[in-house]
Amino acid sequence: MIVLNRKEACLVTDFGQPVREAVHLWLDEAGYSEWRSIPELQELFPKAQPIGSDRMMFPIAGGVCKLLVAFHFEPQIAYIKFFGGALQQMLLADTSSGDVSFTHEMLRASETGGKVKADMFLEVLQQVGRFFDSPFDAIAGADQLRLLRHVSLLHAYETEHFPLIEASPIARLEYIVDQHGLTPEVIRSMFASKAAIGELLTELANDTPIDLPGSPA
Repeated sequence: MIVLNRKEACLVTDFGQPVREAVHLWLDEAGYSEWRSIPELQELFPKAQPIGSDRMMFPIAGGVCKLLVAFHFEPQIAYIKFFGGALQQMLLADTSSGDVSFTHEMLRASETGGKVKADMFLEVLQQVGRFFDSPFDAIAGADQLRLLRHVSLLHAYETEHFPLIEASPIARLEYIVDQHGLTPEVIRSMFASKAAIGELLTELANDTPIDLPGSPA
């Protein structure tokens, strides 16, 4: 899944290193996942809360800060609507309204050499964000194609300019326990033997996605 508007989350320093590592781990997990619905996310992230039919609020690092994300599941795109510590501010942060549409002129003006122009990055990003106020199938067909083109350009720009950090193995384990609501029974099963411990530590050290016992297939 492509996640857009990740600058603030990637550059966060106000909440300390544990929060920074946790939000980068969330972005990393989203990047290799293919989430298909809000109910699936609720099952995978039991502490997260649905906001409407296509948004989720994810508490990060035990709720120190929160991540509000809007999803278009069909094209596998997510857009961070808010990242911070104030729940009320988060819920009121998105006040955009009105009709939006892309034009060929805007697409041509925002691109050069197959990349989004740096001086138009924020303008295009905000324009794309407004398309997450409606279901994807409610967007006109021509605008869907232009939206996907802009998403590709923005994703490449953000990947280059706001790279993810490499979290420590301990931070990865803390993230998994925090985000996926592991029970004591599941944690015990992960450390059931020396072989299981060795395998888990290898996965953590190699930044390998971990198959959690009892998680959805």
